[in-house]
Amino acid sequence: MEIKVQLFAVLRTKAGVDEICISLPQGATVGEALARLVDMRPDLASELSPERISKSVNIFLNGRNILVLDGLSTPLREGDVLNLFPPLGGG
Repeated sequence: MEIKVQLFAVLRTKAGVDEICISLPQGATVGEALARLVDMRPDLASELSPERISKSVNIFLNGRNILVLDGLSTPLREGDVLNLFPPLGGG
C-alpha cells in the first residue's frame, strides 16, 4: 500500500521536500511509516526518534491527531495522509 506524508516548517526544510509517498506492507502502523520515513530521510531522525516524537512533532492522520486514535500503533490504509508538524513557537 502507499501513503502520503506531508511535512511542515523545519521538518520540510530538513527533508528537502514537502511531501513524500511511502510504500508499506498492508497492516503497517504510523510508527512503521515514521521508521520508513527516517530510512528515506535520515536528517529527520532526531525529530522522529521514538523517545522524542511526542514532544517534538504533532502527527495527524487524515486530519485527526494520532493521540486520539491509537498513537504510533494506529493502523494505516491505502491512500492515508500523515501530516507532521513541529511545535510552533514565537510570540
